[in-house]
Amino acid sequence: MLVKLVPAPPGLTVLVEPSDNIGGGAPGDGTGLLRAMLKHRLPNCAIAINDPQAVAQLAALPIGARVTLPIGGKGSRLDAGPLSLEVELLSRRDGHFKLEDKQSHLASMCGDAFDMGPCAVVRHGEVTILLTSRKTPPFDLGQWRSQGLEPTRFSFIGVKAAVAHRRAYDGIAARMLWVDTPGPCTSNVRSLPYRRIRRPVYPLD
Repeated sequence: MLVKLVPAPPGLTVLVEPSDNIGGGAPGDGTGLLRAMLKHRLPNCAIAINDPQAVAQLAALPIGARVTLPIGGKGSRLDAGPLSLEVELLSRRDGHFKLEDKQSHLASMCGDAFDMGPCAVVRHGEVTILLTSRKTPPFDLGQWRSQGLEPTRFSFIGVKAAVAHRRAYDGIAARMLWVDTPGPCTSNVRSLPYRRIRRPVYPLD
């Protein structure tokens, strides 16, 4: 049976995943949004996942190789765990990049450059995945362009942030949607596994 992709709306849709907010201390390797992209067959989408183990597994493979790889899901017990995908290796590069916005929140943290560590770009179906070796707040579009990816050419991009990404993405996004996925920085406090708390307590009850 042939399953048709849902047509993408015009312009870039940024899917914001605050539960895995890197700036808030989350690991940046949550698979919740990636799983949703695949489940709903979103066309022409991209997401960055911090996974140094996956990058290391790709280090000796030739460009164009296909391999089944466990991706993400290693940094938080709230996540469903690594997602095993057959991917095509598109590129491997040094993760060092110059910030395009020297006045950004990221610039205030690291100066005019950032190092994501060794990186690899892989593709599974319609999803392009930027694998980094160091979690990188999505506050500068140089993150994508340094890896040969032009963010404006995607229909959907997933960012692991809450608010500070907007300085970078407001100028290129047609719309932004905040999504609720499992993760340590979720705003949905009812989804967290509280064990030592006297009930009832606001806002859980």
